[in-house]
Amino acid sequence: MSTRPIGSNWLKNRFKLSWYTLTHNSYEGTRSKVEIAENRTVSEFYPPHYTPEPTPLAHVEFALKYDDFSLDFFHAVFEHISEQDMVHYIQKKHRSILAH
Repeated sequence: MSTRPIGSNWLKNRFKLSWYTLTHNSYEGTRSKVEIAENRTVSEFYPPHYTPEPTPLAHVEFALKYDDFSLDFFHAVFEHISEQDMVHYIQKKHRSILAH
């Protein structure tokens, strides 16, 4: 099974936020699977169709849907994302919703 991180786990790696401990780690897998470690950390594997585009905001969107929420963690993430990138992502999502 693949162990490619997605969501908060991807963001933590991308922005080198190693000091944050995530209680829920998401990975791309071949099928849905949940593992709970002795320290109660959850590792969840999602089928490939869940994998977000390789952009920070796509992984933020995934994390908000499927990972545990930490205001401190997302504050640190948004320190690395420009306002222009956020506006562009929202406009792109808005256009894709209107197209359906």
